[in-house]
Amino acid sequence: MKKSILSIFIILLISGIFFIYQGFSYQKKMDKKKSNTLESVIINNNNLVKDNGLIKENDTYYFKGETRNNYVKIFNRLYRIISIKNKKVKIVSNNNEAVFYYGNGATYIESNIYKWLNKTEQENTGIYYNSIPGVENLLIPTEYCINTYIDSKVNCSQKEHDYFSILTIEDYLKTGAKKSFLNNGTSSYILGYDEQNKILNKEENGSLNVIDHKASGIRVVMTLKKNIKIKKGTGTFKDPYIIDQENNENDINKYVQLGDDLYQIIEEKEDVLKLRLSTYLKEKKSFNNKLSGFNPLNKNNIAYYLNNEYYHSLSYKDSLTKCKFLTGELKEEQNYLNIYTSTSSTKIGLPNIFDLNISNYLTDYYLINTNAKNSNTAYVYNKFGTIIEEKTTTLNKIIPVICLNKKIINDKGTGTEENPYITD
Repeated sequence: MKKSILSIFIILLISGIFFIYQGFSYQKKMDKKKSNTLESVIINNNNLVKDNGLIKENDTYYFKGETRNNYVKIFNRLYRIISIKNKKVKIVSNNNEAVFYYGNGATYIESNIYKWLNKTEQENTGIYYNSIPGVENLLIPTEYCINTYIDSKVNCSQKEHDYFSILTIEDYLKTGAKKSFLNNGTSSYILGYDEQNKILNKEENGSLNVIDHKASGIRVVMTLKKNIKIKKGTGTFKDPYIIDQENNENDINKYVQLGDDLYQIIEEKEDVLKLRLSTYLKEKKSFNNKLSGFNPLNKNNIAYYLNNEYYHSLSYKDSLTKCKFLTGELKEEQNYLNIYTSTSSTKIGLPNIFDLNISNYLTDYYLINTNAKNSNTAYVYNKFGTIIEEKTTTLNKIIPVICLNKKIINDKGTGTEENPYITD
């Protein structure tokens, strides 16, 4: 009887130890699974501070000040982490993703910015949306305020939800304003209005001003779903958090080597890629010596030079294909949809006024667009991250944009700058 009781006790003890071990093992697996989600890594790896780091305000974590460890890479682009709320991480592009005019729309929803970012019923909208793979799989709509900003106070009178928005005055202030990691020496729109309903911008010195028919940069804001996993990274500029995109991939922003030249992909439509040279041509060029837009038939035009003399100098010229470049002129109302009114079918063009502004270091180069109101001027992207008009006879830097059938790209290379794709 005693042996029987002892045997039962031993069996129960062993079973208990087994189940406890299984429980610890399961918990360990769950902790490990949890620990590689972006929000848990950020919270676990940062001590809460008052400035220059991660702070907590009610139920929201914010990065504030000149923090150095809130970089995240996704969609082949670099972003900064703004905040975490309910395990969802809000991020903003590290640099301007494009630069153009706000337009004459009375509200943000009617502006060029909104139409460029988000799909609407209007044709040729959602340029940025279409550049992001797996939008609904990886993102949730971001809640943002259509703010008014009067006497240094924010009034959130209207809230909206979209997959993509721009930096709001509220987030700009909470992250430290002038002393924030968001100040990188370039100008960008801030979603906030003064008492006269004029949109604000952040100038290169970090001060807030009213946009008044000037072009400015777009810092895109989006929100990652909760429990998004990371593959690696510590959050620094050189070692950002790398997001696991779960096979939601595309080639925009990746690099291709052609001969001795390195290009970056800026557009992907079916089998045709548009690629921008990663540097300038050696010599500066004028846009045109006479009054006209981008015209490959005019020998005085930059378009003629690119598709003749420059084209024939390329060792890989036979690999290029024709595609459409949007050459419509901006009109007085500064509506970016005007550029769709005319096109040029060529093998080599220039960056468009609303193309993804991938590079952080290329400046003072011609865009393909001209001004209908003042037809002897063309648009130039300058060193402050804004767009200016200059006489078409002015010598400026030139960045060719080429068209390529993606089928000729082989599987060698990973598409990074250090290990670019190559062609057959």
